[in-house]
Amino acid sequence: AKRFNKKYKKNLKANEIFELYRKHELDAEKMIEEFKINLAMSLAVIVNILDPDVFIFGGGVTNEIDFFDEIESLTKKYVIGKEYEGVFLKPKYGDASGVRGAARLGRKSMFSVKDAKLYAIINSNAVIWVIITIDHQLPRFG
Repeated sequence: AKRFNKKYKKNLKANEIFELYRKHELDAEKMIEEFKINLAMSLAVIVNILDPDVFIFGGGVTNEIDFFDEIESLTKKYVIGKEYEGVFLKPKYGDASGVRGAARLGRKSMFSVKDAKLYAIINSNAVIWVIITIDHQLPRFG
């Protein structure tokens, strides 16, 4: 919202910008299209480095996003080799549920070695949590 407000000399919140986007307001459409590309390019960097099995998006802004399929397609466009088999998910139980659920899943599988899954959890403040989970448990030491 800061970049939109600075560029277009307005004072709107993110949800208001998304509302204008859905009403096909030109400035909001330009900004959201730019947002999609920037998000996809950023996610592609994560895929190219970490290759996560799942992206879980959280935070208030994700309540406004109804174009995850488009983000997924754009991300694949920027991935080296143009192939990515991961899944893009919105949290099932609210804004922060993706982070809570993945953290619980990661803690549950902390000492594992087989069938690894890598989760990248992203909230609206651009904080990225990466959690690796594995099905087969190792014995705990100490």
